[in-house]
Amino acid sequence: MFVVKVETDEALMFRVFSRLSVAKAWALQCQRREGECLVHVYGTPGVSEELAAIAAVRAGEGRLVVRGGTQPAADFKKNSAFLACMGLGTGAGF
Repeated sequence: MFVVKVETDEALMFRVFSRLSVAKAWALQCQRREGECLVHVYGTPGVSEELAAIAAVRAGEGRLVVRGGTQPAADFKKNSAFLACMGLGTGAGF
């Protein structure tokens, strides 16, 4: 499972996806929509339930896959090339 964590001034939000490509697309869309927010994508290998995946990320047990930060949304695309080199773009290990 992949968890997108979004932090704004007002809220902390989590959303779970089964595919990395969908998680990254939603994170990119959220970054564009919210503007000044922190958006990160975490992988939770071995976790198959949504609430358990969120709990793992909240506990610091998720593996950071895409560090979004407050960088421009275009940087998510740069991260995609890096992930492919690391074998993570295909969901390997999850």
